[in-house]
Amino acid sequence: MSNGKTFRCIVDLYIKAVSAPGIRLPRKDRLYLSVFIFGQYKITKLVKRNLPLIFEEKFQFDKIFFDQKHPTDIININLKDQMVLIELIQKSPKNGAFQLATYCDSASSFLYPYFSLTPVYASSQRELLMSRSPEYTGISPKLEFQVNTQFYEEPLMSIKDSLEGLQDTIKSIPNEKWKTDSTAKKYTKFSEHESLLPFENGLSHRLYSQQKQTKSEWFPIEELDRDLTEFFQK
Repeated sequence: MSNGKTFRCIVDLYIKAVSAPGIRLPRKDRLYLSVFIFGQYKITKLVKRNLPLIFEEKFQFDKIFFDQKHPTDIININLKDQMVLIELIQKSPKNGAFQLATYCDSASSFLYPYFSLTPVYASSQRELLMSRSPEYTGISPKLEFQVNTQFYEEPLMSIKDSLEGLQDTIKSIPNEKWKTDSTAKKYTKFSEHESLLPFENGLSHRLYSQQKQTKSEWFPIEELDRDLTEFFQK
């Protein structure tokens, strides 16, 4: 049996503002930020177009990493495979939504931008420039935020309870909500995933397309149920 430990990574993100001195947005519609970390998607409140855009909102993201020796290994290896995507969106009742700027990088670079052989805490006070889209003219907007990342070792019973909850959730989903891919012979539930997203022509299709290519959400229900049963019997 593996001697690795199980860790929960918790990211507390405080989004303060988006600034761009001297820029006035031509459209009058309100804006929001969307944040995608650890496969979890969250959005801020809508704010008026007047820059700087003041959000002052807190979010928490978490992910469990199995069979790990130390959090340093997660930071230097596992977090490099996790994507962070932040988008500045301007909503329009008539024309849908417009993506004005984006930030996309690995969770390792976002949470720990300053390389260290023994990283302990992520940097708290942060600023970063977002990449402009064709819909945005002027200097690149700057995202002002604070982030704190902590790792906690998870006891076995806590993991078991989480997996039992996942197992019950999967069994409760009606069969007609699962789609079959004839090539992979796997099952995926994606209609509800897309319905969680607030607009149709932007992030939802890109996220679904990327997840489908990497098969991050593809798994056979029978195999998952068997794996969980074997885990509980250990």
